[in-house]
Amino acid sequence: MIFNKKSIKHISLFCLTAFLLLHVSSVCAQQISEYELKSSYLFNFKKFVDWPTNVKTVPFTIIIYDNPVFGSVIERLAKGLNAKEQKWIIKQVSKPDEITNCNLLYITNKKNSEIVKILQTLEGKPILTVSDDLENFCELGGMINFTPRSAERRLEINNLSAKIVKIKISSDLLDIAHVTEK
Repeated sequence: MIFNKKSIKHISLFCLTAFLLLHVSSVCAQQISEYELKSSYLFNFKKFVDWPTNVKTVPFTIIIYDNPVFGSVIERLAKGLNAKEQKWIIKQVSKPDEITNCNLLYITNKKNSEIVKILQTLEGKPILTVSDDLENFCELGGMINFTPRSAERRLEINNLSAKIVKIKISSDLLDIAHVTEK
């Protein structure tokens, strides 16, 4: 794959920002948790995704679906970011009908039948759906899926699902992901 200077610059900026986000606390010997790493990805997706012009992205709202442990980690990191950058709102919900007024929905540990139900409640809404290594997530209509660490590419993206709701994913992000059009 050939990258132009602009793509390399964007990817470098993405990686640098993710690295800096992970060092919110200044304890040098601290191990970075998987949740902190994934939180930094979620924060950075905003830089590589465009929502339709009629969608409010300030403050940027992330909903964590039924994962209070991850929710507490991302809430802690968002507090540090809110002091420095634009405002972030983190909500935690446990039922599909509680998913309202958000820009990004993060889903973990759900069965395919639950995923289908969640995605059906979002049909037609410009909400970026992201999951954590859920089998068939993109095939079921989800947009971004974190893949296992051992995978050649850490992200799987269903670009067609995003396009349907007028969400545009940057070519810089698509270049580093496994892209499906299902």
